[in-house]
Amino acid sequence: MIYTSYFPNIKKLPDNIVPISISRKAPPGYTGIEFKKLAPSYELLSHWKEHHDEEYYTKTFTQEVLKKLSPIGLLSELSTLADGKDICLICYEKPESFCHRHLIAKWLRGCGFDCIEWQEFPELQIGDFITICNNTEMRYFLTDEFEQFDGIVHPDEDYEFKERYITEVWRQTSDSTFEKIFKRYK
Repeated sequence: MIYTSYFPNIKKLPDNIVPISISRKAPPGYTGIEFKKLAPSYELLSHWKEHHDEEYYTKTFTQEVLKKLSPIGLLSELSTLADGKDICLICYEKPESFCHRHLIAKWLRGCGFDCIEWQEFPELQIGDFITICNNTEMRYFLTDEFEQFDGIVHPDEDYEFKERYITEVWRQTSDSTFEKIFKRYK
């Protein structure tokens, strides 16, 4: 599986996920794997800092980086670097902010590969209400795996596989109130 995240989450990643920096320059103290092929150019970063033009950034990053890559070759190279473990592509921006890692994730999903933003997942409890993503990339999971699924967590069900497709978790706080305790960013 391929995840994306930002540097403050590295210490929270489980041992089976290998962080790989895709930044032009990793922060001081980062000693992990760096993969510059997915980093934006200095020129693009400078233009971004000056203009904050998402359309220009997206078009330029796609031309300069993504169109030059084969998704299968890229994933093979990353998998080798991660010794076959799951991968988390890391850079600086918060999950809700515009970032090149989101462009990479969208590109990979468009090529048929799962790639989602990693987040610490809450311990599910009986009675939690969950929503499952329904974008076109995941629709087959809704029909094949969740056909009888009613959204309520029941005892003795295995949610390990389903966990990565859950987009929101709501927990009841009083008789009639639910609070969102988890939201997955794409």
